[in-house]
Amino acid sequence: MDAQARQALPRESAIRLCLRFKARDIPGDPCARSLTVADAFMQQKFERKFDWERDYIYTPAGIDDVEDGTRMKLFMFLDVNKHANSKYETLLCYQVGKGDSMTFTETKFNGVRDFSDMFPWGGRDMRNAPNMKD
Repeated sequence: MDAQARQALPRESAIRLCLRFKARDIPGDPCARSLTVADAFMQQKFERKFDWERDYIYTPAGIDDVEDGTRMKLFMFLDVNKHANSKYETLLCYQVGKGDSMTFTETKFNGVRDFSDMFPWGGRDMRNAPNMKD
């Protein structure tokens, strides 16, 4: 990915990402699939690894289930720069492509904002976090 494409995502803004994939398409340890996807996305789009201090992942149920994972499409939410604001400013959706190196294609998912709103921004601990920017 070239530098111009990487600049499309605001580096310091509070961003929620919805990533859709099939569990069988994610390499490595089944229990670490969400981190594998998050690290790959962050490396490609933000030139850094996922960081629990700055970011948060909502791991979908069934991500480690090999049988169901062969058919099911899973949705994962990745909250980037969770301390930048008390709520996310941008919601973007990506389809994760399988292969030796994961690809991320921006797309739209119907109803994703309503689905996303069920999950607190930045994780449950962020609800009452002090020193949040608004």
